[in-house]
Amino acid sequence: MPGKPTLSCVLLTMGTRPAELRRAITSVFEQEGADVEVIVVGNGADLPELPENVVTVRLPENLGIPEGRNHGVRAAHGDVILFLDDDGWYRSMDLARHVRDRFAEEPRLGALSFRIADPDGGPDQRRHVPRLRAGGGAPPAGRAWSPRSLAGRAPSVAPPSRRAAASPASSSTPMRRPTWPGGSWTPATPSSTTPTP
Repeated sequence: MPGKPTLSCVLLTMGTRPAELRRAITSVFEQEGADVEVIVVGNGADLPELPENVVTVRLPENLGIPEGRNHGVRAAHGDVILFLDDDGWYRSMDLARHVRDRFAEEPRLGALSFRIADPDGGPDQRRHVPRLRAGGGAPPAGRAWSPRSLAGRAPSVAPPSRRAAASPASSSTPMRRPTWPGGSWTPATPSSTTPTP
């Protein structure tokens, strides 16, 4: 990936928050200093009318957050994938530029994690521990990422509909699209953890 990486943002929706979805999309398109491809995935939901430059993926049934996002990633063309929930938005207008520059500066960087901000001006979320499945144990192979925080102040993502913002970090964690020698990348599933040639 010579030069600056390209960015794609995958937004997952169940179609129940059209106003919030519009705000999320607008926050991506208003990014300064970096163009971002937008992919909206209707996870078992019809999608509202969206701008022509938004890539849409409609899933006939709700496949859950990880699989819904995987479908969005498959439709994306960016080198770096950002994730955003339909009830969140990018509060900082230079976030995409910051992410792109950070990935360009550190070729071995695989993921970044954002600080979750309270939209009402309360204290920012200082730490998030991802939820574990009942019974504990590791997630299936190919599903786990180790987020790496930004040094200094992390950009903010604001979920509007929650007080004290408790959105999981994975909802907004940008990740570099892996490249595999001799093949293209497809997200791993529990039954298939090897790249597809």
